[in-house]
Formats: sequence, C-alpha cells, structure tokens
Amino acid sequence: MKTKVKTKEAILKSFVGWLPLIIFSAFFYGAVLFFIVMIFLKESFGMNEQLATQLSFLISGLLVLIGAYFYINGITKSLASYNLSIIDNNLFVKGKSGWKSIDYQHPLSKIKKVSLGEAHIIEKAAITIPNLGSLQVKDQAASRLTFTHEDGQKFKLDFATKAFDGESLYDFLVFIKSKGIETNVAV
Repeated sequence: MKTKVKTKEAILKSFVGWLPLIIFSAFFYGAVLFFIVMIFLKESFGMNEQLATQLSFLISGLLVLIGAYFYINGITKSLASYNLSIIDNNLFVKGKSGWKSIDYQHPLSKIKKVSLGEAHIIEKAAITIPNLGSLQVKDQAASRLTFTHEDGQKFKLDFATKAFDGESLYDFLVFIKSKGIETNVAV
C-alpha cells in the first residue's frame, strides 16, 4: 500500500490559507532589507538620498521576489518527495519532521497508534492565547501525522495532509486500522 502524493500545483493550493502571512512576511522582510540596502548604499558609496532610495527599492524588491520563489519551490519539492507506504509489513515514512528530514523504516507490528492532527503542548498553548493562536499554527497541527511506537515514543510527519491525496491518506488509515493499529480518525 502506497499513499499518493499530490501534484505540486495541488500542494501550492493547499497553502492558500497562509497567503496573508506570506504577504505580511514579504512586506516586513522587504522593508527591513530596503533600509539595510539604502543605508549601505549611502554609507559605502556616498549616494544621495533619492538615488539610494530608488536603487534600494529595486534591489530589495528583486531579492524578496527571488527569495520567495526559491522558498516556495523548496517547499513544494520537499512535500512532493514525501513517502508513506507499507511494504511487506514494514512502514516506510519519508518527509519533514520539524527542521529535519526523516527517512523511516520500521516493522508495522511495532506501531501502536497513528494520529492525524495531534497538536503538541506548545502549539496547544499558542492556540489558547488569542493573539498567538494563528490559523497557521492550527493548520500545521491539523495536517500532522503522528506515529506512536508500542514503547510510547513518537515521531511525526509534518504537513501530511498537504502532501498526500486526501482519499489515499484515508485509505492508508483504513488499512492501518485493519491491521489492529489505533487511529484517531473515524474509519
């Protein structure tokens, strides 16, 4: 059983709720970069205010656009390379877990539970504080797949619902449940 990965276009569409944060971040980092470049141009090259402002606007705008392109391209490539499959009663998981990549292989019989959308303590605290409880924190927690070993240790696969086709992920959870593994999704 292999879970289908979404296309890069479908992965991008799944992040549409993050658009306000992305736009705000682009303006914020663009403004910071604008002032740094402007000060650098005035101090290092002795440019007048008007010319330094125009060049700074152009340079910082281009750098933000180039950075945004590489960031979005990196995320979509990363999520498109996810793997979630069961072959010969072995669980194979490949993807992102926090800041690190995971490439996990483990006997299916050692997995006790598979949870979809399990939030961690820090995320639960952020969700209960109104100003910190952004949609992005909730969305990231809701899209996470958490695996619990029979000894209680856990590992997670971030953005699973964004990377995998919904029907295919559901079929995976139905298959997991048929193998006697607990899940928090009604199947």
